[in-house]
This record gives sequence, C-alpha cells and structure tokens, in this order.
Amino acid sequence: MSREAYEELQARKRPPEFAAGAGLKVGIWIEGYGGPPILQALQEVPGLQVKPVYLLSAEMLAPCEVFVLPQPKSPGVLNKAADALRQFVQRGGGLYLTHDAVGARDMTALFPAAVSGHEVVNARAWQFAAKSPIKAELPAGKTFQHTFYDRIPLRVADASVVVATTDDGQPLVAALTVGRGRVVANGMALGLTDGNRDCPPSEPERKLLIACVKWLGGK
Repeated sequence: MSREAYEELQARKRPPEFAAGAGLKVGIWIEGYGGPPILQALQEVPGLQVKPVYLLSAEMLAPCEVFVLPQPKSPGVLNKAADALRQFVQRGGGLYLTHDAVGARDMTALFPAAVSGHEVVNARAWQFAAKSPIKAELPAGKTFQHTFYDRIPLRVADASVVVATTDDGQPLVAALTVGRGRVVANGMALGLTDGNRDCPPSEPERKLLIACVKWLGGK
C-alpha cells in the first residue's frame, strides 16, 4: 500500500474536519445506498461544507451540524448507532434519513412517536406538498418520478410536517422538530436506481434534498 493510500485509509477512521465560518457543516454516511451521488450533489452547493463519514458513532457525528444517513446496506449499522443518532438530534443536530432508514422493515424507527416507515410500495410518482413546512424550488401538485422503483410511505403523528407525498396522497417526506434538533425522513431511495446502482438524484429530488439540508441546518 502506498503512503498516500495508507493516510487516506487512516483519515476515514477520524471525524470529519470542517473549517470555521466556511458554511454549514454537513456529514454524509458514504457507505449507505446512494451515498456517493448524494455527496457529489451537495458538494456542488455554495454555502455547504460536505464531508464523507465512514463510521457511525457519536465521535463522528460531533463535528457535524447536519448529518445525512442514506439507507445503510445492513440493518445492524443503523440499529447499533440508534442512540448516538437520537442524541445528535436531541442536542441540536439536523438528521436526514432515506428509504428504509426512516424505520421500515428491519431498521429501527429512531423517533417512532413522530414518524416511521409504512409498507414498501413499488411506484415512482410523487408530489411536493402545497403546505410543506420547507420551501423548495418545486411547484406543488406537479407529479415527479423518483429514480428508484419503490419507496416507503410514512406514518406521521402530525400532518403539518408533510413535505412531499405519493401520487395518492400518502406522506413520503416529513420534516419535524425533535428536542433541540430537526429531522427529515425521506421514504425515497435517493441517489439510487434499479439494481441498487448509484445514480445522480433527479433534478426535483436534488432541489428537495438541498432545501431539506438547509432547513435542517436552520438556513
């Protein structure tokens, strides 16, 4: 192994480093489904410092103001880190969850009293909610298509948190306040296409992602 490769490997074991005063500090769980395309999409946004994170722990979360958690490839990854993720939010962090990470199938619902996943549905059409608590450059009521073949509709305790819906009106993206922090649960598999292959988010998905990340950071 070259010296450069060794140093890069060692850097993956350390928390992300952000510059003071250089923009919102955003960490991304790069090992999740769609992690690399989400990272690239956000790194192109002015005002954001976006860094990959390779380990899930309180130490890795600590430098971040916002943490994006694409669905892990193993339920155990999320389940073992559940307490650290909850504490991150309770202390004022912003957490973005995608697909099964919202609390579907074998993955823990981090805030079940407020939001959790419902049954998996094989469909692609979705709409931006007219009364969304997050403002995005998307027309309400227009039908879009997400890149993956299925999605996880949500159960929400409060309808006012709904940001986007399925084409038949079920909650699909929700934004809520928990403790001192904020959470966005997105039932879409962002950055992923059929065959579990990475792909860039569609333009509507990208606009929604950026708006949600900024909201999570209080912007």
